[in-house]
Amino acid sequence: MGLPILVFCASAALGLAGCAAAMPGYVPDHGRNKIAAAAAKASGDSSGAFASDGRYVPTQTEKDYTCRRLKGVMQLKIQQVRDAEANPPGGLIASLSSTTTPRHTSAGAPSAAYSPERARLTALNDLMAEKNCGRFDLEAALKAGNTETPEPVGAPTKTSEKKRR
Repeated sequence: MGLPILVFCASAALGLAGCAAAMPGYVPDHGRNKIAAAAAKASGDSSGAFASDGRYVPTQTEKDYTCRRLKGVMQLKIQQVRDAEANPPGGLIASLSSTTTPRHTSAGAPSAAYSPERARLTALNDLMAEKNCGRFDLEAALKAGNTETPEPVGAPTKTSEKKRR
């Protein structure tokens, strides 16, 4: 009966000693971001910029998107903005705190006029119109309570796209 207890104690001690030995120089994510950094460096233009008046300027990569890709990006971003405005981060105490800057309107939603996400949506919507991909009705798509997947208005149909090819 003493042998199983001795084996258990020895294995526990070895396990703890292994953890203690790994702790001083342990770096779990060493080199993990090399691939992401290389991809960002290769694309060069990793994120869009905001002009001095608050408008979003699309990256070259975004300008090269196909209509299908633009539509998907817009649908996803519209749903993310809708969700963020419907469920603002923090609670009542966070919004009443005097140490934080007011980021929400009295209704609790982020200020629509200054939202960087909305600026990006507007710029990408204009890009869709330039490419004759249709256009999203952003006001209707971002309306509170709207849960439908947004679709572009005036988008070419699949049959007209095939005829153009």
